Amino acid sequence: MNRGRIPNLDGLRAVAILLVLFHHCPDIAWLSTLHANGRYGVALFFVISGFLITTLFLRETRRFGRVDLGRFFARRALRLFPLYYLVLAGYVVLVIGCGFYSPENQALFTAKLPSYLLYYSNLTQHATEGPFFFAWSLAVEEQFYLFFGVMVALLRRRWIVWLFAAALAAKMVAFYAPSFRADHELIWRIGFSYREAILWGVLLAYFVSTRRGYELFQRFICQRWVMATLAAGCLAQLIFHLEPDHSAWPAQLWYVAVTLLVGSCALSSPVKLLETRLAVHIGAISYGIYLMHMLVINTLTKFTSNPIAILVLATLLTTVLASLTYQFFEKPILRWKDRLQPQAENGLPSGSPELTGAAAAPTRA
Repeated sequence: MNRGRIPNLDGLRAVAILLVLFHHCPDIAWLSTLHANGRYGVALFFVISGFLITTLFLRETRRFGRVDLGRFFARRALRLFPLYYLVLAGYVVLVIGCGFYSPENQALFTAKLPSYLLYYSNLTQHATEGPFFFAWSLAVEEQFYLFFGVMVALLRRRWIVWLFAAALAAKMVAFYAPSFRADHELIWRIGFSYREAILWGVLLAYFVSTRRGYELFQRFICQRWVMATLAAGCLAQLIFHLEPDHSAWPAQLWYVAVTLLVGSCALSSPVKLLETRLAVHIGAISYGIYLMHMLVINTLTKFTSNPIAILVLATLLTTVLASLTYQFFEKPILRWKDRLQPQAENGLPSGSPELTGAAAAPTRA
């Protein structure tokens, strides 16, 4: 509760963004299963995001008795909006101004542009199609920040936990109900647009914020052999098999394992593999990598069809681009976040830095 930075989570975010990037590059035949499952990097991002945002809310409530939603939303806006709208503007120039994409993609992008501007592309019928398709996941997170923030302000912790547990059960029942999605497509697409992985991250934060929950994790889950077993199991399922639908039983079990892994890493001392300078740096710039990686990949495919070459070059070039934008565009803006930290009763800042990595960037379905 008192740490400004939680170790190991930037390293996990690096793993997540590399899975996403690999998934969006051309398929490599002998890694086709892992390539298809790379989209589950989104789940890892969502668990981390739900866990960190809830931890921020718990910390603020513990210190000041309430959550200042105005300052919270302002901090989120400073973290997410500038680079998002800058890259979106670049897509507008390329797609509409320069005709960089096919006529069909140009028409789809133009039709979906309002949803990109207002963060509701995940609710559209073609959420995961066309240029800038990856914005659907950012819309999911923005909607989560909005509704969860209001819930924290209005409801007790116990009610939130029960509501989120009910939401997990309701989506599972709806998914397996015969013909439900076909007969109620609009309800499924909008009413069940929330992602289970975010809910698991929230429940994790609430659980380990209690003394008993924390002690149980420290005793049973934070052991290094347990952490290694969870990591190996999650990776093995990605390499060999994972149900293609995000709400099916195998995926749900994977979410639980990943949630335990995130909790184990967050509550443990630094793990060398996750705390290397490169892993921490990639995790820190993962938002920029996410926003720009498709531009790089699409450009590279115009010059070569070699999937390994595209993967290597896309990883290197996107990392360089994201590093530059983070250093010279994002960081100067993020300095304003210090002025938006929660205020103590005497009007002075709390002096506690916000947790790093609270907003991550997931990927397409």
